Amino acid sequence: TKENGEDLQELQHYLSENRLVGSRAILFGNVPALAFYYELTPALSSTWPDLQSYSYEKFATEIQQLSKQGSTPLVVLSANTQDVGSEENAVESLKKKWVCLNTYMEENSYQEVFANDAFKVYSTQR
Repeated sequence: TKENGEDLQELQHYLSENRLVGSRAILFGNVPALAFYYELTPALSSTWPDLQSYSYEKFATEIQQLSKQGSTPLVVLSANTQDVGSEENAVESLKKKWVCLNTYMEENSYQEVFANDAFKVYSTQR
């Protein structure tokens, strides 16, 4: 839709203006194509870690590895991802992944640096 195109253009503008195209990133919230569109290098072994086939155990292990390495890639979320933890019909592993990611972001002092109707970007860099 036209709105989706505008949201993607706004994200492209933000990433380009801040020289973030090509950065390492965690993508979460059914947004795996953003890795391709913006040449974002996955910080995890999957560009689509919210899929059920990507286990919570694997997700948590890779997040722990990032923490141990002191690595703080961009985090790009679908704008409605924050609702995942409260949805009654959400798959338990998805809820657990969201809690794990949110804890990692809190522990590493991530800040929201961009938001529009479709996407949110978090970074430790200002």
